[in-house]
Amino acid sequence: EWGGVGAIRRIRDTELRRNLVVKTLLDGTSASEYVFKKFIEEAQITAQLEHPNIVPVHEFGYFSGGEVFFTMKHVQGQTLKEIIRGLRKGDEAIAEAFPRLRLIRIFEQVCMAIGFAHSRGVIHRDIKPSNVMVGDFGQTLVLDWGVAKVLDRPDTIDPTLESVST
Repeated sequence: EWGGVGAIRRIRDTELRRNLVVKTLLDGTSASEYVFKKFIEEAQITAQLEHPNIVPVHEFGYFSGGEVFFTMKHVQGQTLKEIIRGLRKGDEAIAEAFPRLRLIRIFEQVCMAIGFAHSRGVIHRDIKPSNVMVGDFGQTLVLDWGVAKVLDRPDTIDPTLESVST
């Protein structure tokens, strides 16, 4: 099974002096070939979907021990799941920060990201509030393209650097 096989943690890029997140495989170098190839495909698909509402991938590589990784933009904020939970609990601060019009704008940005992906032949297949990050300064990003499907591509995974249609 592919879902839930990655670990994400915050790191510091000391050369550019910025925070990033790095995604690695939970099983590291002992992950199955299928999981390894799906991880590479996730990095490729996400990196090729350059859109303001899709989390940008900065780097892909291997650690010295052979463990594969990719880095992405670190967004400070809340997931849409956390926002919805706060609204349901009657959290006044969240209700004030996220009035109905702002929630509609968040939804609109998610739709723009998904529409862009669809125009490139990519289906996310796991849209849910926990995969939508709302940044502290209004940015909305769709995350976790790990189970995405590229249309017109066989389900067999080829780890070579193929590109989604542009």
